[in-house]
Amino acid sequence: MGFASRIAAWCDANDTFCDGGFSTQVHLTYLNRYQTTAANFVIGKIGG
Repeated sequence: MGFASRIAAWCDANDTFCDGGFSTQVHLTYLNRYQTTAANFVIGKIGG
């Protein structure tokens, strides 16, 4: 039993932390870009 279906992850190009890039700004703005997608993922998992 794996966890792949229970985990969502995002890593955009040039992200300092997950892509080895040089833009901390990319990393710091994930919430702005993905908050709706992340919320929908969680709601889908809890059956809302």
